Amino acid sequence: HACIVHEREMMQRKIIHRKSFWILGVIALWWFLCIFHFISSNPSQQQTQRSSLVTQLSSSINPKSDPKEACDGKYIYIHSLPTVFNEDLLSSTCNEVMCNKYINGGLGPKLEEEEEEEEEEEGSVGFSKHAWFSTDEYALEVIFHSRMNQYECLTNDPSRASLIYVPFYGGLDIARNLWGTSVSVRDHLSEALGTWLRAQKSWSEKEGQNHFLVCGRMSWDFRRQTNEESDWGNRLFLVDEVKNMWNLLVEKSLWHDNDFAIPYPTDFHPTTMAEVENWQARVRKKERSSLMAF
Repeated sequence: HACIVHEREMMQRKIIHRKSFWILGVIALWWFLCIFHFISSNPSQQQTQRSSLVTQLSSSINPKSDPKEACDGKYIYIHSLPTVFNEDLLSSTCNEVMCNKYINGGLGPKLEEEEEEEEEEEGSVGFSKHAWFSTDEYALEVIFHSRMNQYECLTNDPSRASLIYVPFYGGLDIARNLWGTSVSVRDHLSEALGTWLRAQKSWSEKEGQNHFLVCGRMSWDFRRQTNEESDWGNRLFLVDEVKNMWNLLVEKSLWHDNDFAIPYPTDFHPTTMAEVENWQARVRKKERSSLMAF
């Protein structure tokens, strides 16, 4: 008799647990739908600015090739930062092993096709010697700066610019200080950048809302929440003068609308659509027994 009572109690507990699980699931779903409806029906001013920046930056980075086309609405001003914020950081990465790591405008040294593959596909147009480089995955800020210096709608007058670019190599800065350094060392250049920006008239007019920077690392490398030595990263994105700026980086934060994600650089840097199509055709001919996704 005691065994029967015990079994009944166990069954009742299971039923109660199942009911509780489904009730909690329904409540969670309801809250999710409410939040989703609120976000969808009430776009914030920051979301509107975000959409505007995407359009603005897209047209700025890819201007029409027609030299007669006006640059109105596409001018970009590049701050002339002291070299300690970029060139010196680039020089500090040079050692006996990696001194050519960021040559060719950040793309790195050119890659050559292996001899056996050349023999296998003699006459193949799939491999373009001009499009392949040994590119470092964290080289985004160096590549972007090099490309921006070639942009045809640059202006020397910040008042004419739709966007103002701050060429600070924040990724290179934090990479050299992530391990074994104090928080004061990690934050030194970030705070110095804030001080420099505040002294610029172009920054004070909009408090950085029309400024942007590019970093070749993930958002959380620049959002240290405490001053504990064991906490990760620095406070670049939390510096007062940087808070209002737009951040282009390889991994964004989902909780900060001023972050924009840009894909990690690869080794393939085509300059024509033909190079892309030739490579696609070559890959399709390869016998691939397995696929990998990251």
